[in-house]
Amino acid sequence: MSKRNVKLSSLINDKRIYIMFAIVFILMAAIAPNFLNLFNIGNILKGATLCAIVAVGFTVVLITGYLDLSVGSVINLGAVVVIAVGNKAGLVPGILAAVAAGMVVGLVNGLFVTKGKIHAFIVTLGMLTTVKGLLYMITGSASINIKGFQVVNFMESKLLWLFTPKVLITLALILLVALVLARTRTGRVFFLMGGNRETAWFAGYNTDNYAILSFVISSGLAAVGGVLFALSAGVAVPNMGEKGLNPQLLVIASTIIGGTSMNGGKGSVIKSAFAVLTLTTLFNGFSCLGSGYEVQIAASGLILAAIVSYEAYSDYKADLRKGQRQKLLKEKV
Repeated sequence: MSKRNVKLSSLINDKRIYIMFAIVFILMAAIAPNFLNLFNIGNILKGATLCAIVAVGFTVVLITGYLDLSVGSVINLGAVVVIAVGNKAGLVPGILAAVAAGMVVGLVNGLFVTKGKIHAFIVTLGMLTTVKGLLYMITGSASINIKGFQVVNFMESKLLWLFTPKVLITLALILLVALVLARTRTGRVFFLMGGNRETAWFAGYNTDNYAILSFVISSGLAAVGGVLFALSAGVAVPNMGEKGLNPQLLVIASTIIGGTSMNGGKGSVIKSAFAVLTLTTLFNGFSCLGSGYEVQIAASGLILAAIVSYEAYSDYKADLRKGQRQKLLKEKV
């Protein structure tokens, strides 16, 4: 493989999510009835907001080398708390309580992982079940409706062309976290930890504190996603995602498809958000074609399987090149 081909392959891999989005959008615009109109494009943007926000926090955790499987329940926690507290104390206290509840879940996750030395998979899976059980107890397995305040019409109104307040808040959060990762010491430490935790520790950073912070960010943003969903829908349920498309599975798939490494040290919240938008566009196109949830789930699964297989192949090829001199690569590859 020539040097030019290697560079081209690397460029395509780096920009793959943008290429995928363009292909999906053009394809659906060509074959799906009623896909290419302003109303439907607005629906795609609104439909991507929840998972995009959650994917941003999930990406931060993966970058640091951990995994947070509790985000699905924390979404529901944020939605339930904002309405339950908001109906009694008002909108602002409800939002603050919901985000705080999410951050507490992240704090507990981080403490168990770092201080308790329990694997993140086990801790967050247990937290997923625990929070779900608490929500069923609090709500009595029933939905909760907004009564004490009204913001649904505002959240769904168009402030700037296709952009509703929910979409604008989502874009602001994505850009904020992207800037933190790219321009601050905290962001650089997250990447350093994911690449080599011992190196980060020898460099003088308290890796436990940064790990805890990553879990707090993940759960906090998951709660924010739940808050925005509840304020837009006017209702919260303790089991969102158990029927139809599961937001948690979509978040995990999007983050991996967006290029975030499961091994840590590599990722982009903007690419994760774009991956959510890509899958949402794909699902919307299938809906315009009259397909059901089963087709959408199968399609996302196939895309995820293809990306994971490609990543495994790329890692395998990279391992083969380790220790080889550049002038021998042409002969070896």
